[in-house]
Amino acid sequence: MTVVEDLLSPAQYEAWRACRAPGEMPVRMFARETERSEGTVGNHLRRAEDKLAEAADDFAAIAEPVDFLEERDARSTSWERAAPMAPDTEIRKLNRHAWLLQLPDGSPHVAALLRRQGAYQGWCDCNGWEYGDASSPCAHLCTLRQGAFAHVETAEGERLQVADASAARESVTDGGKIVAPPARGDGWTLSGAWQRAQRADAHLGPVDAAHFDVLLSRESGDWGSRHRVLFAIQNGALRAECDCKSFTHRDWCAHVAVLWWRWVREQLGVRDLDADDTHLSPPWWLAVHDQETS
Repeated sequence: MTVVEDLLSPAQYEAWRACRAPGEMPVRMFARETERSEGTVGNHLRRAEDKLAEAADDFAAIAEPVDFLEERDARSTSWERAAPMAPDTEIRKLNRHAWLLQLPDGSPHVAALLRRQGAYQGWCDCNGWEYGDASSPCAHLCTLRQGAFAHVETAEGERLQVADASAARESVTDGGKIVAPPARGDGWTLSGAWQRAQRADAHLGPVDAAHFDVLLSRESGDWGSRHRVLFAIQNGALRAECDCKSFTHRDWCAHVAVLWWRWVREQLGVRDLDADDTHLSPPWWLAVHDQETS
């Protein structure tokens, strides 16, 4: 029995398996063949989708370590079969850690992929995962990993991202004082600091595990002053602080903004000082749900 069968009732699982993927049985046909009303089948499907959406922790609990580097270097069958950008590949998000995938000429499968303490862990309901070698990811997990790297979109139009298996936390600034990320209503994405971060040329240099030197160009074309910026994860939260006057008065500045801008585009590595690990993109619990930061 799979984790999906454990989560759903028999009727919900039957309807979900039959009607879940493109090319599978339409709800009307399934209802007719099982002598049920379309409303009853629709209710089973909605309940199944709701349960799966709330089951991220259940999928994280069964995930096992996987080694994508070995698959890539060996050009394994699973790595080569992965097809995140193929026109006939469909990837549907079920929850933070799980997706429904269908590769070209393949059957739909449920796969989970996440990061735990900097390492990838995964699970899939396919035979390749069940009977394959330990730590060897199947083609569906390789598709998720390659898709996240290539920034492919899911069927819902969202960017495919692999989340950390961590409890939700708030970002912090100013030496550990907990603050809420600036919201759209506060004019954050329209601020001069944020616009300058996106528009200006920048030189960024790591000083140590926690600090960067940031140099931004001005509208006149010359370079502004160099500033030292703390930008690291500590105690499970983001710490950001700059020595410029703007940050002193507003707890926000273009120097911090440009580091965030690079980080969300996987152009910057940010250290977790406690775990001695580097995040190449913000963990899901630090994500700011705003169009200009995604």
